[in-house]
Amino acid sequence: MFNWNDRSTWPFVPPGYYFLPEVFEAVGRKVFDDEWTGLERNPGHVEALPHPSVIYDPTAYVFVDPEEDEVTNATLYFQHEKRAALLAGLDPETCESLTFAQWARAYERSLAEVSKAEESKQRRIETFRILQRLASGGHLRFEMRDDQNGMMRPVASHIWNCRFEIALPRFERAALSSNITYAMALPPSGSALEEFWETFIIDLFVHESNIAEVLANIYYQPFTETDDKNDITKIRASELLALAERKAAPAQTTQSITANPPESSGPPSEKAFKAVFTDDIRAIVRECVMQRKGAVPTKKAIDVALPGNNITRPRVRALHAEIWDEVYGEKPTVGANSRSVPG
Repeated sequence: MFNWNDRSTWPFVPPGYYFLPEVFEAVGRKVFDDEWTGLERNPGHVEALPHPSVIYDPTAYVFVDPEEDEVTNATLYFQHEKRAALLAGLDPETCESLTFAQWARAYERSLAEVSKAEESKQRRIETFRILQRLASGGHLRFEMRDDQNGMMRPVASHIWNCRFEIALPRFERAALSSNITYAMALPPSGSALEEFWETFIIDLFVHESNIAEVLANIYYQPFTETDDKNDITKIRASELLALAERKAAPAQTTQSITANPPESSGPPSEKAFKAVFTDDIRAIVRECVMQRKGAVPTKKAIDVALPGNNITRPRVRALHAEIWDEVYGEKPTVGANSRSVPG
């Protein structure tokens, strides 16, 4: 059974390639910066503890003598006792019983855990949406392994031109379905659902040169490293980010990628809005150049359209000069925006 966090369940990853969960980790970290926790790979299902008033009789709660706290629902108490002890900062093995106050403290912390898990799920879905849009546009080029001869073959970009609900199972399993019936179909219900999930056996990979190019063309704020040195997937993502930074160091003159910020049913993360893509910037710069505006007003136009973007003036000036040359066949000079448009 494939597990996002258990590499022993992963397929063989050919040299020079990254498996989809590693690509997901790198793109997510680049887009969400220090909001990314690593839990996004598998947020799991987290529930709040039962409210203390359900476990204890509030009328019997005595502040002076907590030993007299009366448990009225022993079944629920023993079902959640160990987790409640941990959340209350106690040792579950040595703690004989929890007081009303200790359970109340644990309950509040369990609510925080639920909130954190929900935020991780939201970032997970938003990152899937970004990956789908990049793949659909032909920028992120997934490949699959031919089981007959081991050759890597490209996955056509058009298969990602589908509803997100159809693409989601591919991301969840990091694979395509081998059953043509499910190529562009929503997951079935009932007994067919188990068979549906078992058909996702065509593993998805991305070559390191392609993912590095994709990452290099997404503007982002650097991710803050954690102290977790044993997370191999996170380390691999760090390698990709370092490669992308080296690739992005020279002035960008090649064709950029297009990937709109993810659509979301819930309120999008603030950092999702800061995932500014190169083509978004270029479109604004080109419009300003067509109006013969200089680099300074162009920077102001970008700030208005993309608030909080942190795009530097040198980068704007470089793009402005590049596009000015494309449009007018010459580099802009002082007073360039006062010239008449060439006939």
